[in-house]
Amino acid sequence: MRNLQIIAAVFLLMITANSSGADDHGGAQKAPSWIMAYPEHAREQAAGWSKALNSPGAIPPKYRQLIALAVAAQVPCDYCTFISRSFATELYGATDAEMSEAIALAASIRHWSTILAGNQIDEESFQAEVRSMIEKSKAQSEASKTE
Repeated sequence: MRNLQIIAAVFLLMITANSSGADDHGGAQKAPSWIMAYPEHAREQAAGWSKALNSPGAIPPKYRQLIALAVAAQVPCDYCTFISRSFATELYGATDAEMSEAIALAASIRHWSTILAGNQIDEESFQAEVRSMIEKSKAQSEASKTE
């Protein structure tokens, strides 16, 4: 896993180092096309932002890619879906089952947001119901621990 993180870090460093669009010898661009699509004056910041978000953080890399895949599928963005699916599987070993579940969760959020917003469910009542559900689940969990 550590080697995969190093590969991803090297890739991101390459993006940042080459965000100007030329290699060290004045040759063709090395930065990916999506970085080059940014206005020239913002490329370095765009590459830096991408690098920062993909650096080690609180969420493990595989989970980050699963989150990104779920969002990409929901938006939908074919480019984003491709890169997130590729990174998730080829760099971080995500399984088809993990990807399917992440995508289904994103679909569920879209579904229920449509129901809630379309029916104008009262937000305060909704939050109270959710808090009540959480408290009941905690109580059931505690009760099962003592049995």
